[in-house]
Amino acid sequence: MLASAAVAHADLRVLLMSVYHLTGDQRWLSDPYRPSPLVGDQREGSSSDQAGSSVRAGSGDQAASFDQAGLSHDAALRLRVVAAELIEMNIQPVINDPGTALLTEMLRWCVGDEVDSDRAAALRAELDFTQPTPSDLGADEFASLSDAQRHLAERLPHYATWTRVVARHR
Repeated sequence: MLASAAVAHADLRVLLMSVYHLTGDQRWLSDPYRPSPLVGDQREGSSSDQAGSSVRAGSGDQAASFDQAGLSHDAALRLRVVAAELIEMNIQPVINDPGTALLTEMLRWCVGDEVDSDRAAALRAELDFTQPTPSDLGADEFASLSDAQRHLAERLPHYATWTRVVARHR
């Protein structure tokens, strides 16, 4: 599977955090790459999503497409292109274990909501950020991923871990 095909189906929140792990580039934690807040039972990338479905992001009138995570078309496209390039380069992450302070910032950015440092510390302890591979997934859980998700989990640091983090906040 080509990287570009895999990232076309990726959860953009998860992809964003994986790209940040790889690059350490602060631009990924700044506008225009700010996802809309997770609200209600958004299930980005779930089998129940319909293409083009939307939800209200926050209290504003702007609808946020599930597959765009509230990012503009240009920002989402740029993120996908950069992620595919990084996968093809097969580089090691700049940030492996982010530590509690940085993980707190990343969580807040990813879910678009306040996350206290105690919660971040608990997640950091539970979800082993020292292992940037799908090893933290059980065999059944890994087998349940789509081909695209397995491709990403095998090639992007912490993709599987961030998938679990985002799922817990939905």
